[in-house]
Amino acid sequence: MYNQYENVLHGVLRYEQTQNSIIIISSILIFALVFFVAFKYTPKATTNKLIMYIVIAILVLSFIGYIIYYWVYTSNIEKDIEDKNYVVYSGTFTHDNFQKDSFYHNIYIFDDDGHKYRLNYPDYGNQYKTYREFEILPFDTFNGTIVYTKNSRIVLEWSISNDE
Repeated sequence: MYNQYENVLHGVLRYEQTQNSIIIISSILIFALVFFVAFKYTPKATTNKLIMYIVIAILVLSFIGYIIYYWVYTSNIEKDIEDKNYVVYSGTFTHDNFQKDSFYHNIYIFDDDGHKYRLNYPDYGNQYKTYREFEILPFDTFNGTIVYTKNSRIVLEWSISNDE
C-alpha cells in the first residue's frame, strides 16, 4: 500500500516541478523584458525611472516569494515520502466543487470539536494518472475514511462508508 502512496506523491511532485518550471522561466522572461524596456525606452525623467524601479522591485519580490512557497511546499511532499507520514482519518469529510478545473480540489475534514481542516485532493479526474486505481469522488459530504499526508496534507486514498 505504501508504494501506491509514494506513487501518488511522486506524481504530484512531477506535476508541481513541471508547472513551476514553466512559471519560473516565464517570470524570468517577463522580468528581463520589463528590465530591458525600463532602461532602454524610458525617458530620462526621474519620476518614470522611479516607477520602473518600483515595478521591478515588486516583480523581484513576488518571484522570490513564489520560489520560497514552492520550496516549502515541495520539501513538505519530499519529507512525507521519506518519513512515510501518513494519517488515517475516519469521520465526516466534504469534497467541495469550488475549483472545478483546478489540479487541486479541497477536501475538508472535521475534528471532534467541529474545527474544519483543508486537505489537497490532487489530479481530480486522474488526468495525470496520479492514482492507479481511480474512482471519481463526487462533490458532497460523506462519512468514511481518508488517508492523507501529515505535512503536505495531500489525500492519498479514501473510502466512503455506506452506513448512514
